[in-house]
Amino acid sequence: MIFRQRAAAVTMMAGLCLLSVALAQDKDAVTVDRPPALCSTRFYDPDNPPPQMPPPTVDQAGVTVSEFGCTALVDGTVVQTAHQDDQVVAQVHVDSVRIELRLKITEWISQSAPAKIHNHEDGHRLIAEHFYVHADEVAGQIGRAFIDKTVEASAPDAAAAANRALSITAQEIAKRYMRAVRDQSEEVQQAYDRITVHGTNKVDEIDAINRALAWVASEHKSPQTRGDELLH
Repeated sequence: MIFRQRAAAVTMMAGLCLLSVALAQDKDAVTVDRPPALCSTRFYDPDNPPPQMPPPTVDQAGVTVSEFGCTALVDGTVVQTAHQDDQVVAQVHVDSVRIELRLKITEWISQSAPAKIHNHEDGHRLIAEHFYVHADEVAGQIGRAFIDKTVEASAPDAAAAANRALSITAQEIAKRYMRAVRDQSEEVQQAYDRITVHGTNKVDEIDAINRALAWVASEHKSPQTRGDELLH
């Protein structure tokens, strides 16, 4: 019997520190939704920081949190099932993938912080946004790699096995996206902090971001860092 299944994987991870798009290729098979990033700036009393704020280090007057999110929805058709001991193994043809992306950025800045710290934390936001601008391209590439693949899993019954196969696939799509976007963004964030000494030296923020992007791009030899598209 041939029947269709759908499974979803949701991943929301945080790291230090934008429209719905249907891809031209495999338009019906892979779609990516990338809404605008949600950005906010919160000013806090350094003597009484709010509990929801990540604790800054002793010498920091600000911290920026970028939360990248990815939900993958995978549809497939069961093409074969087989009994194996007390389990059913289902093979599922991946028909379509829908990926929903998110980015939430919060800048936490001390009320007593100088303008240089404000500029520094804005730099962290710009890095996260820089990666998110191209996130639909990255997610689309990842999703297309699974179209027409056959995935399998086992469970006590055929429906559960098929759902598990698609769920594992959805989780893998989300995981690959996070590695390509969130994790490389975080590498740039860390390089940016090293170059600027967390905003305490005189290095220009845009210059520091470009240097950090170029360094990570050379390390990965990958367009995901978009090191060829520096900020101005």
